[in-house]
Amino acid sequence: APLIAAASGPLGTNAQYLFSLDQELMRLGMKDDCLNELVTRVKALLEGQGCEGQLRPGFA
Repeated sequence: APLIAAASGPLGTNAQYLFSLDQELMRLGMKDDCLNELVTRVKALLEGQGCEGQLRPGFA
């Protein structure tokens, strides 16, 4: 989780990718308990840093 919270590339952060993946799986009616736990841990780390991990405009 700490690596995901800190990593980024030219198209956005790794956290953004993780959150998008989680949302898409939910949209498809799929559940992954390990992924959900990872999302929760990354969000907690980002909130502790004062970051929201939201998508930048133009990236989905």
